Amino acid sequence: MAIGRPLNLTPNVATKNISVVATADQTSFTVAGGYIINEIGVYRNGTRLVDGRDFTATDGAIVTLLSAATVGDVLEFAVFDAFNIADAVNTSGDSTINGNLTATTFIGDVTGDASGTAGGLTGSPNITINNLVGVAATFSGAADFNGAIDVDGHTELDDVNVSGAITATTFTGNLTGNASGSSGSCTGNAGGLTGSPDITINNLVGVAATFSGVVTYEDVTNVDSLGIITARSGIEFGASGVGGTITAVGNAEFAGITTAGGGFRATTGGVEVTAGGLTITAGESYFGGGLSEKATIVANKLSAAANIDVSTGNVWYFSTNETTTGTPNLRWDGSTTLASKLATGDNISVSIISKPNGAGYYAQMTIDGVAQTEEWNGGSAPAAANAGGYDITTYQILKTGSGTTDYIVLANVSNFA
Repeated sequence: MAIGRPLNLTPNVATKNISVVATADQTSFTVAGGYIINEIGVYRNGTRLVDGRDFTATDGAIVTLLSAATVGDVLEFAVFDAFNIADAVNTSGDSTINGNLTATTFIGDVTGDASGTAGGLTGSPNITINNLVGVAATFSGAADFNGAIDVDGHTELDDVNVSGAITATTFTGNLTGNASGSSGSCTGNAGGLTGSPDITINNLVGVAATFSGVVTYEDVTNVDSLGIITARSGIEFGASGVGGTITAVGNAEFAGITTAGGGFRATTGGVEVTAGGLTITAGESYFGGGLSEKATIVANKLSAAANIDVSTGNVWYFSTNETTTGTPNLRWDGSTTLASKLATGDNISVSIISKPNGAGYYAQMTIDGVAQTEEWNGGSAPAAANAGGYDITTYQILKTGSGTTDYIVLANVSNFA
């Protein structure tokens, strides 16, 4: 133990002791690690020396003896270092450090902000960082990124919820859900799509498209096809074909008017008009094959059934023997006048086949119930009935005006027996 007045230390003072062996006549000694001026004790061979009388220590590094040491003397320096007990780290409870805490390794939980570079973190810490830079990162739970994510390599994510936009040069894998741009549609180009995705788009523009299933058009204003359109099950116009249909075997039916600007040609099967009639307003009509006309057969005699409805045909045959004279009345049908169907300049021919039986002949005719002036072949109307056989009375009628009698009626009767 050192000889002399002992040092009184308060709890907030730390010391360290440094010993050196003097050489012959040595007076200057360097204290390893330095000292605080007026905070050092000097001992010579165990005896405490007095500052200012036995030594001086004025620069924090060197202690000078006022009386030279002899060889082998042991000089001991007691260096005092003040510290604040408040800065100590407790072994239990909470500790607050105002400066930086640096250590080779931290073991346990760290609460608060940590700056610098973090490596080898284990456990389940909650970490908020500015920039994450590394070779690889694995997240077993949710990752919340408020800023941009810049990934140069492969990224495998099980579930990503992004409130902003995801931009990439290439997306690989399946895309489930809706993909939309800033205005409700995907922008840019999509190429190499595979799998069986359901895709809703506004505009489809491309060189070619092949659909193996059904293509449904919700609202198509125009279809512009440069090639052939194939409808294997036919075509319907309007809702459920109300405007017309074309069947898969080629039958066409239209509810409205069909206009063929370049003409109409039926190469096989002919043309059948089941209702509405056929009107040819211009050009020529040419029939290269046989031409037949349907006759109206009446199981009666004209004198008992005088109305000739042209709407059912232009040739009428009365199969019952006549018993008296009659007056044919030409009309369109029971509710429509013939005049309403003929324009000025139109003409028709009506033939009536009857059995005169020595009693029946027709010297007068009417149109829509109005008597007309006939011009008879031979100059006069028939005045007597032929004995038997068949009479054919023919009227060639030309409408010359809008009046009820504005007609030229050329009449003829011939007997075949």
